[in-house]
Amino acid sequence: MKHTKGTAGRRAGRFLALALTAAMVLSSAGCAGKGGSQPSGQAESGQAAAGQTQAAAAGSGKIVNIGVTSSLNTLNPLLMDGVEMNKYATGLMFLPLVELDQNMEFEGMLADSVTAEDERNFLVHIDDKAVWSDGTPVTADDVVYTALRLCSPVIGNPAMMYYVFEGVGDDGFVEEGADHVEGITRVDDKTVRFTTKAPMSLITFNSSYARYLMPLPKHVIGDIDEKALTSDPWFSRPDVVSGPYKVTEF
Repeated sequence: MKHTKGTAGRRAGRFLALALTAAMVLSSAGCAGKGGSQPSGQAESGQAAAGQTQAAAAGSGKIVNIGVTSSLNTLNPLLMDGVEMNKYATGLMFLPLVELDQNMEFEGMLADSVTAEDERNFLVHIDDKAVWSDGTPVTADDVVYTALRLCSPVIGNPAMMYYVFEGVGDDGFVEEGADHVEGITRVDDKTVRFTTKAPMSLITFNSSYARYLMPLPKHVIGDIDEKALTSDPWFSRPDVVSGPYKVTEF
């Protein structure tokens, strides 16, 4: 992964100290490792070469190799399935609204505040300093756009459980072709209101929704046909991100 210099990315500095322990091979200069087996005759030389490469990398301070216990299978925020490996790795590029810090307390990422108006209405305010890596401000429109796609039966996200919000069916989806979600609305350029069908605690909202919602840049991908969003090559090498890294190889 390649390091970026976005304002929102700097906010994620403390979060990355934790996220990197569960993410992937990445580099501020833009390097990534490849998996695969070797013929037995090449194993010794391969291990030696790998050792030399890692030693050189360690000396340069540019590559971090991280061991994980599950496989990374997507970097597309619309396909998040609840596996923390996928969430943390993707969150290096697309910051979530909030994240847990080292004390297991919620810390703002793209959002600088999440408040409960009452037991069914939650206001998310996007940090005024949050910008995409191309300099465009992150706005409520990005959040609403992403949430609508997460509720789309065409995309068919497997695990986000958005059925708790007004206007979303019990299956977790809105009608195909819907242009809005009744319970996820733009209040102003930087504020989004989430309205649930039943009372919900702020802790539950943060842990189950704000922590997993990673807004996408509507101004960049908004014209991509919805049916193509699950396979479009842009997600393999996105050129505009909100986090401190861009993927260079996956």
